Amino acid sequence: MTYVNIWLFSLNAILMAAVFLFTYIASIFLHEIGHLLVLRKFSKNAKVHLKKYKGKIKLTAGQEIDYLKLNDKELNQVYLAGIFLGLGPVCLFAVVNPWGLVLIITYLLGCHSDFKKLRNINKGN
Repeated sequence: MTYVNIWLFSLNAILMAAVFLFTYIASIFLHEIGHLLVLRKFSKNAKVHLKKYKGKIKLTAGQEIDYLKLNDKELNQVYLAGIFLGLGPVCLFAVVNPWGLVLIITYLLGCHSDFKKLRNINKGN
């Protein structure tokens, strides 16, 4: 193996990691925009917020007061819109690259709080 091959492999690995990270960040951003688009239908003052939670910066759509006004059907729409809109970039990435399947799993694991909220709403809690 020559130095050119090692250099090209390293460059490809770095670029792949950058595209992987960019796609994941885009999916998180679109996830919150999906929540916001549907939330704005029911609560006109909802905005995207950056919050510091347990030492981490989190991007959230709306505040708690915006969600308290909604009934179960509206909450389902808000949570599902975020999940499906955020799934777009990772699915496109998975079409181009098989490592995108790892990104899909990572994204869906990141949506566990939305899935938990959906389950609680559908149980009647």
